[in-house]
Amino acid sequence: MKAHPQFEHNHQSKAIKILIAGLMLVAAASLAGCAAAPSAFAPASINAGQIRNLTLTIFLIAAGVFLIVEGFLVFAAIRFRQKPDQTLPKQIEGNRTLEVAWTAAPAIVLAIVFIVSMRTLGFLAYQPVNTAGAADPPALHVRVVAHQWWWEFDYPDLGIITANEYHVPVGQVVDLDIESVDVVHSYWAPQLGGKIDAIPGHTNHTWFQATQTGQYHGQCAEFCGLQHANMRFTVFVESADQFQAWVKDQKAAIPTPSGAAAQG
Repeated sequence: MKAHPQFEHNHQSKAIKILIAGLMLVAAASLAGCAAAPSAFAPASINAGQIRNLTLTIFLIAAGVFLIVEGFLVFAAIRFRQKPDQTLPKQIEGNRTLEVAWTAAPAIVLAIVFIVSMRTLGFLAYQPVNTAGAADPPALHVRVVAHQWWWEFDYPDLGIITANEYHVPVGQVVDLDIESVDVVHSYWAPQLGGKIDAIPGHTNHTWFQATQTGQYHGQCAEFCGLQHANMRFTVFVESADQFQAWVKDQKAAIPTPSGAAAQG
């Protein structure tokens, strides 16, 4: 027995509404999850700012190329479409000017992308000096050691070692020596700089200079085992006075336990 057309229409409308509602819930959940995630498009250092600017520049170039190519495709589809009274469109072959143009144009675009990329990469290359001048305080040296599945931060000049979080002063260059004791990991704090691998038996170097105070979250960006997703860390960017107070607190003698605490 065939269903009534009105019933089929109502059934289809209900299914479409359910599908739309489901997609809206998924989108809302995704946006809620991304709201608290660290974003490379909210830079808090001069390094991350350079990376953001390069990303946007290349995106705009790619968007321009896309619009031009798609525009020519739409134009060709309309201008040279087959007409009802025409069995075969007029054939055009061997236009040297066009061939030179569509060969030279991509080469020019790639040259521009190469130049802007190399400028940014040159700026971000490891340089153990402050970018603002010799009058600045010397760079803060931090040794980053990746473990399965936690991060060790060693201040060799201060005699301080922390786990899964470290503190730096705003405006001061921070030199990072990045290592691993087991497998390949990848250090990444999106709002402070780019990714850099932590490789066993090898030390990689990078640097950053924070421009604003706050707490900035990082993550291992290389799958390194079952607990990879939990391999997170936090960078506390503080004023110079706050940083010195933190250093003093870290160097303070550990209180000797007494009473029930001493007995465990």
